[in-house]
Amino acid sequence: MLFDLAAAAPDAPAIDDGTRRRTRAELADRVNRTARHLREVAGAPADGHVATLTANRSEAVELVLAATVAGLWVTAVNVHLTPEEVAYVLGDCGASVVVCDPEHEPVVHAALASPAVAGAGGDHPSGASPRVEVLGPAWEAALAAASDEPFPLDGPAGGTMLYTSGTT
Repeated sequence: MLFDLAAAAPDAPAIDDGTRRRTRAELADRVNRTARHLREVAGAPADGHVATLTANRSEAVELVLAATVAGLWVTAVNVHLTPEEVAYVLGDCGASVVVCDPEHEPVVHAALASPAVAGAGGDHPSGASPRVEVLGPAWEAALAAASDEPFPLDGPAGGTMLYTSGTT
């Protein structure tokens, strides 16, 4: 649907987080490039798991949409969790890639040092600890380098894996 909307009205606004604005065409391009980066560079396998730990920002939406397009399961980790709680979520969801913003990078690294995650490998083909990708200049360079060829939509779509605090 996103790609159809982008084709119908490419210059229409799609997302605005107060800092970054994206048109429908820009959002579709970034979703496609993010999907390609997650699968082809970061090594997330088909039907694999990725996790995000970011503040409310446009890239969070792009990541969820890209994971769906790429046939990945995505877990948005609550930014208010402690490193121990983040470790539990990362270990349990089996993420092979964790994307975070610079503000939450220390929490991610502290969580990855936990026995709940360290060496668990998630569903990464190598069995390694999850790869950490940090939003910012390096992330933008990686997306710019990613192919802009449309991601094939012939495979199964990904989805979201939600965790609650147990109060629901």
